[in-house]
This record gives sequence, structure tokens and C-alpha cells, in this order.
Amino acid sequence: MVERLRALSSRLRGLDDAVRADEIDGRLTAARQEAARTLRDRRDLFEDGAEVIRLGGHRFSVTTEPFELTVVPRDGHLELAVTGTDFRQPL
Repeated sequence: MVERLRALSSRLRGLDDAVRADEIDGRLTAARQEAARTLRDRRDLFEDGAEVIRLGGHRFSVTTEPFELTVVPRDGHLELAVTGTDFRQPL
């Protein structure tokens, strides 16, 4: 696909339509830069493929199981709880 776009850009330049050719080249460059940023961010954020997220010195395992937010009674008051985790937040 990239080669086809480069060929189209070259053909447009041959037809003296530099504005459209520059637009195609600019979009190709922007797409390449965005892809490089995405890969760099993933490399910096994830470990072990996509199973562990690293934030500073902390590491969090990634789960793809569905979760639910529930309200549970605890010690005479209600708390929000995320199923499958130890997260609790008093209401």
C-alpha cells in the first residue's frame, strides 16, 4: 500500500501536481511517525508482551476478563467494589 502511494505521488509530480503529491507524502510521513510513537509507547508501557503494564517502579498484571462494579455492605457502610480485584471505595 505504501509503495502504491509513493508511486501515485511520483506520478502526480510527473503531471505537475506537486500540491497533491506533497499532501500524500505528508500523510505518509505522519502515519509513519504515529506508528513509531505507538510502538515506542507500547514498548515503554508493557512487559511480557501485553501481560504486564509498567508504570515507574510499579508493575500491574493485565486481565482481559470482564469486570463489574458492585455495591457491597461492609462494617456498617456501603462500598464500591470491582469484581475480581481487591479494590474497595467507601460510598
